[in-house]
Amino acid sequence: MKKLIFAAILLVLPAFAEEKPSDGKPLPQDTQIKLLKAQRQMQQLQMQMANLQRQYDQAVKEIKDLQTEMVNNCAAAAKTLNVDQTKYNCDVDALAFVPKPEEKKPAEEKKPADKK
Repeated sequence: MKKLIFAAILLVLPAFAEEKPSDGKPLPQDTQIKLLKAQRQMQQLQMQMANLQRQYDQAVKEIKDLQTEMVNNCAAAAKTLNVDQTKYNCDVDALAFVPKPEEKKPAEEKKPADKK
């Protein structure tokens, strides 16, 4: 009886040990190579994009720092020249203080002309 159980176990174990076939067939080797190359190119492009994003973020920070520096320089120049900043703007293109544009007052309501 023991021999019969042992033989049954020996017959059943290889059936459990066999690998189950995959759901599909593997891709041909040339296709696998093409896919792996495409994945590698995608990863390289993603790394380039990340690098460009870091460069962009750094450039934005530098721009903000330069804008702050320009505002501070204009304020210092206005103080040195005793310029009233409520009446004048610092024009960095002209490198001068220019009068602020006058605020437009709301247009007076036009009354319809009397027709005769």
